[in-house]
Amino acid sequence: MADSPEAPPELSEEQARRLVLLAVGALVVFLLAASVAAVAAHRDRGQRASDQTVASGDDIGASTGPLPGTDLTTYVASRTGVLPRAKGTWAAVVSFAGYASDADARARLRSVDVQALLVAPPGGAPEAVSGDLGAWAQKARADAQEERANLQSMANTTDDTDFKAQFQADIARLDKLLAALNPNGPVVFGAVVVGQADDLRALASTAGVRLVDLVGRRPPASLALLRGVRPEEAVQAGRPPTRPA
Repeated sequence: MADSPEAPPELSEEQARRLVLLAVGALVVFLLAASVAAVAAHRDRGQRASDQTVASGDDIGASTGPLPGTDLTTYVASRTGVLPRAKGTWAAVVSFAGYASDADARARLRSVDVQALLVAPPGGAPEAVSGDLGAWAQKARADAQEERANLQSMANTTDDTDFKAQFQADIARLDKLLAALNPNGPVVFGAVVVGQADDLRALASTAGVRLVDLVGRRPPASLALLRGVRPEEAVQAGRPPTRPA
């Protein structure tokens, strides 16, 4: 019969404690080394990203446009000072000094990629339109007719003199909007564009261009977040809230 293997010698309590301490120490050293390596790698990535940002001009600041009530003299001056430092490709909101037709606006913007036109019919609110202006005008007409019908209904059922006067004023504005709503007319006051920084600077120096306001490397998913400056906004952004009829 074969001899049974000898059992390993039993460790004393002191030896077992030393082995545990050695194992714990080795684990601590490993975790510390891994942590230091991770921090160093993160710092290196952050430094490379920072260097790339400065080199590409991403640190110059961008905007979605002036909030209502913003002083436009100050805003336009500050945003005009940003464009000279831009490099590479940028999205921007272009604001014209006056209203233009679809064809005239696109001819003025031929050096950049037009993402949407900023439009405002007489008596209407500003809007970014990325599709055909004919389809936009058709929807705008339907919306204005529905709003007018609702206002007329409220005006017929109220006895409050002030409310009735406001309803009638809004109805008169919508009547002028419906009469002037022409997609081929001068309804464009700007655009959302993408182009090279040099082309955007050249555009900013073109006659009839009020401001080229950098947005970012690309436009936001919702163009409704962007605000241009309408020609009638002389002192404060959003004043008046709609284009005069």
